[in-house]
Amino acid sequence: MSQIDGLNNIVQILRRRIADNAKKIGRSGKPSTQTKASQSSEIRKATTEELHTAIHERIRALDPDDERYTKIATRIFLESVLQWEFGEELTRDQKFSDMISEINDTIQSDQKIRQDMQAVLKQLALKV
Repeated sequence: MSQIDGLNNIVQILRRRIADNAKKIGRSGKPSTQTKASQSSEIRKATTEELHTAIHERIRALDPDDERYTKIATRIFLESVLQWEFGEELTRDQKFSDMISEINDTIQSDQKIRQDMQAVLKQLALKV
């Protein structure tokens, strides 16, 4: 599997999860994440290379010997990609942290997805 395939698989899973959560929020009468994201589209969106570099820098700052390294690096990846994809407003939602934790737990509980995520994190950490 190439780097792009693994990243695309993970992003597809994240998009489905966010869409499901946005529907739930929409049913509760609160503004949906999708609406907020469309409002933020007027702000210049970082390129994928800028996103890649930002994630790389944050992951490189972690201690790879820390037993929580994979969980923290995955969280950094998720937060960065979701903020990039759906806008900074998403991070201001009270349930954003809970959603990130739930997605992270889901990734860690599925062996195939966990392996794909670890491969992506390794490539991001090694980016030159």
